[in-house]
Amino acid sequence: TAVRKRLTDLLPNRKLFSTALKLGQTFKSILPKSVASKVVDSRPAGEWPAPRHARKMLTLQGCVQPALSPDINAATARVLDRLGISLIVATGVGCCGAVSQHLSEPEQAREQMRRNIDAWWPYLSDKIEAIITTASGCGSMLKDYAFHFRDDYDYLIKAERIAYLSRDIVEIIHREPYSTLVKHSTDTKKVAWHAPCSLQHGQKITGMVETILT
Repeated sequence: TAVRKRLTDLLPNRKLFSTALKLGQTFKSILPKSVASKVVDSRPAGEWPAPRHARKMLTLQGCVQPALSPDINAATARVLDRLGISLIVATGVGCCGAVSQHLSEPEQAREQMRRNIDAWWPYLSDKIEAIITTASGCGSMLKDYAFHFRDDYDYLIKAERIAYLSRDIVEIIHREPYSTLVKHSTDTKKVAWHAPCSLQHGQKITGMVETILT
């Protein structure tokens, strides 16, 4: 119970997790090996293109990913920019709620979901095509928002809208002319890819990834 409490306090809190990670990275050399082995270096994000297209999509930044791997969403923004789509970050959006839900804190999870819904809602009238996720577990959670608010009539309709707009990045690239992004080469390369359970079973879109990879 104590471990769960620490996790639900730390992981969904982006600022707290980022601070803890930076401290761990700074003092990694003096930490016990069992702890130091779990502290990884963050990858630089790279450029995030400024919004400039008529087509717009929102993104879920999440809680842990912006600190550990900010390059993932930044790379997604660059790919979509080349496809003529601007990726926008809404202020106030945080953890999708999955961490708290999985750690038996459903009300805390719903509070996080409400915060995200409230942050996204003003943007949805501005021709937003989708809400993009690059972490398949988060995408599975967003697509279940309506289920979690099935008895909350103040949020049910909004939650249904969020779930409807939620898309894994592969669902977008699959329907766009992504082949134009690939620099054709005579070199033959093999790619090994393992589909996470949350993509296979939570979102059921494995076939799209396999099509893109081939």
